Amino acid sequence: MSVALGLFVVTGPICLVRRIEKFAFTHAIADVLIFVTAIMIIVFGFIKVKDHGWGEGIVAFNDATWLSIIGSAIYSYEGIGVVLPIVEVTENPK
Repeated sequence: MSVALGLFVVTGPICLVRRIEKFAFTHAIADVLIFVTAIMIIVFGFIKVKDHGWGEGIVAFNDATWLSIIGSAIYSYEGIGVVLPIVEVTENPK
């Protein structure tokens, strides 16, 4: 309950902003953070392969927890529908 209340307190005032152009700076920061995260995943993946080799502990398909990727894939797919309109509005505010 306290988490929901905290999220409401943080996101409630943001919903009152009418001009989305005001979020252009934070959108740029979010893009940088997404890029850094992708780079970190790639780097740590290469480090794991270098240290343990390709055959040990690395499987192409994890049949024990494969259902968790479905949620991530749906979240990523829906995120595109949210990000693209924001990018268009911040690039051309008219």
